[in-house]
Amino acid sequence: MRVLEVLSDTNRGGAGVYLENYATHASKEIELAVVLPEGAAMASRLRSAGAQVIECPLHGDRSYHREDVRLLRDLIRSFHPEIVHTHGSLSGRIAARQAGNCKTVYTKHTLSPRRSGLKGRAAALLDNYLTDSAIAVSEAACRNLREDGLPERKIHLIYNGITGVAPAAPGEREAARQALGLSESRIAIACVARLEAVKNHALLLEAFAGAAAWDPRLVLLLCGGGSLQESLVRQAKALPCTDRIVFLGERESVREIYLAADLFTLSSFSENLPLTVLEAMSASLPSVLTAVGGVPETAADRETALLVPSGNKEALQQAILELSGSEELRRRLGEAARRRFLKYFTAQVFAEKTDSLYRKLVTGCE
Repeated sequence: MRVLEVLSDTNRGGAGVYLENYATHASKEIELAVVLPEGAAMASRLRSAGAQVIECPLHGDRSYHREDVRLLRDLIRSFHPEIVHTHGSLSGRIAARQAGNCKTVYTKHTLSPRRSGLKGRAAALLDNYLTDSAIAVSEAACRNLREDGLPERKIHLIYNGITGVAPAAPGEREAARQALGLSESRIAIACVARLEAVKNHALLLEAFAGAAAWDPRLVLLLCGGGSLQESLVRQAKALPCTDRIVFLGERESVREIYLAADLFTLSSFSENLPLTVLEAMSASLPSVLTAVGGVPETAADRETALLVPSGNKEALQQAILELSGSEELRRRLGEAARRRFLKYFTAQVFAEKTDSLYRKLVTGCE
């Protein structure tokens, strides 16, 4: 079976990592190719994962561009895929319909505002016409798709899955902490997320400052890059705990950060099913998370994580202090997080369910 994935992102985002995990674990019966904008950050990683990578002069980070439709249509006709699966590319689905002789799939990676009015109805009709199946990575995404007008029969819930962070070998945690300049007495809080408004790092910095005033052991590790880096660095420098806030930038591998950390946090306004939460769970880390989107489906409150309302600085601060203040609570939640990850969110489970959907679309059988 020939499958052509279309990814519009130029950066190393969630959709690219999603594809990397799928390519690594896809069935051997599938010939997988991925179309990317030229110079996209995920190109080499996807090649290493076993996918054929096709770099094209697409308009990167744009869902639709008329020239991209023509280019992708010609490419689809030459590749002859049975499935075209798009990730943030409306152009790809339009091109697939124009090319014909293939099924179209897209994954709902992010949650969107509910459609309304005449434009909303028109968008729903177009979406329905262009889509044979949509993959929702959370129940929250399923609801979002239904609200957007996609028929229930076209919506398929397949949770994100990742390879995960391998447990630390003897001495690895100590080495990771030493590399990051962390003494054994420090309680390290890791946040691995793009430095963009939706992640609400500004609130996290305020909540951390409040918690750090009570607990001098706390250190905040911020891993990721983005458009808000300069403003967040300025905000951090104005805080009394600035020497305990570390900006680590973007990293090719984040395993060392998870091994070194004592807990994980994410303060987002909106999430679908964040891969970084799965990474933290796989590393046996307890978490403090905002209860948005698919997060409550992923991390069970007071079983694997502490969940707080989005935008509530006081609740975030108190949850950080509760978790940092109890080694026993961190151990219990972290062990439960690892078990939950292995049961529901491995890349093998995710890939098998995706393979099954592809087969059903092409042959009518699972």
